Amino acid sequence: MRRTYAILLSLCAVAGIYVGSLLTHSNSNAAVTQADSAQGFTVTFPDGSSLPVSVSTKTGQSPPTNLLHPHSVVFGTNPATQATVTLTPGKVVPPIGPTSPTGPTGDTGSTGTTSSTSTSTTTSTTTSTTTTSGPPGQVTLSANFDNGNLSQFAAAQCANTGTPSKPPRYRGTLNYENSIVGQGSGAIRIDLPTTPSGYLLTACNLNTPHLPISLGSTEYQGLMVYVPKGWTIPNNAATGVEIYELHFQNVYGAPISLQLHTNSVVVQLETGKCYGAATSVNPSNQQGCAVRSNVTCNKGWWTCLPTVYAIPPGALVQGAWNEIIVGTDWEQANGSVRTWYRVKGAQAWNTGDTVTGQPTVQWDQASTCCAATYHDELTAYTFAISQPMSVWFDNAVDGTSFNAVAATMP
Repeated sequence: MRRTYAILLSLCAVAGIYVGSLLTHSNSNAAVTQADSAQGFTVTFPDGSSLPVSVSTKTGQSPPTNLLHPHSVVFGTNPATQATVTLTPGKVVPPIGPTSPTGPTGDTGSTGTTSSTSTSTTTSTTTSTTTTSGPPGQVTLSANFDNGNLSQFAAAQCANTGTPSKPPRYRGTLNYENSIVGQGSGAIRIDLPTTPSGYLLTACNLNTPHLPISLGSTEYQGLMVYVPKGWTIPNNAATGVEIYELHFQNVYGAPISLQLHTNSVVVQLETGKCYGAATSVNPSNQQGCAVRSNVTCNKGWWTCLPTVYAIPPGALVQGAWNEIIVGTDWEQANGSVRTWYRVKGAQAWNTGDTVTGQPTVQWDQASTCCAATYHDELTAYTFAISQPMSVWFDNAVDGTSFNAVAATMP
């Protein structure tokens, strides 16, 4: 039996973003049976990683992600009847110019009290330290965005990459930037427009491929972020703008996230067992995870840690590229998160806050730890805004040691 499938996909392009190409392909192998196609399909990436997607076989049905680099799609699980299709890009949307948003800051809030017997330590320091010793390690992901290259990412969820706005999220746009650049010849800029009525949130994000969770491993992740002088967040949300979600598994947000404020970057922990958004819990405002750390944490059934900063208040420099490295021991219990920061060009790294003795992954309370895979999300994600706002990113790097990641920073 021979079938035809239509898939809506997006890929990146030099000086712009490919969006919205409707692609129709017939099977290039043996026929796919109805039973096989009911199981969805698997996207296989050039690096050998794969992403299973459950989707109808009806013509015109699109997968829930917008894939950004050349790949193949395999239908079915039976090797004798699998069908492989080849996908090509759509049209190019040119980047739009930078914006300089204004509005009230959201860098306020308070932390609650702790109510757990587990041992944890949060330390805060701004002591300069130059790290030259220790294992050199290796870089495992390097996204420099030169020439609009997004090949390290598997998906984008933005208005100009094929993801429509749907309440509660109004989608911003992903744009190539070659004038405000942290290193190399290019960067990316996420533009969030004024949020219309009917939407609670606004977002645009890039997702990495799904990778094994690897409990017991240690990972170092670096990022450069820029906002212009006078930059503000045009809402009153105490959580600022979420810019990096690490080890996202669609349980309850991400276990580790970076939240950008006008003069700081907060590390949000949402770890341990969780009551997710789809979980029935009474009252509903008790949804969340066992360990929480951000400026809005208040007393509940969870443990509230003191606010953790990757860049402490007053140390974020507007009008300059700020560099951050987060080192995480991914553990079900007794994990740790360490942070370092500096401004581009500085010789020494400053040590930010450190958390130890806590879980650094999350899982649904009705099951056991943990899901098999995760992905990271580079994003601009906040509550509804009253004016346009932009955030610039460059040099997203993962590695096996601090030195490996720090060596990529200019």
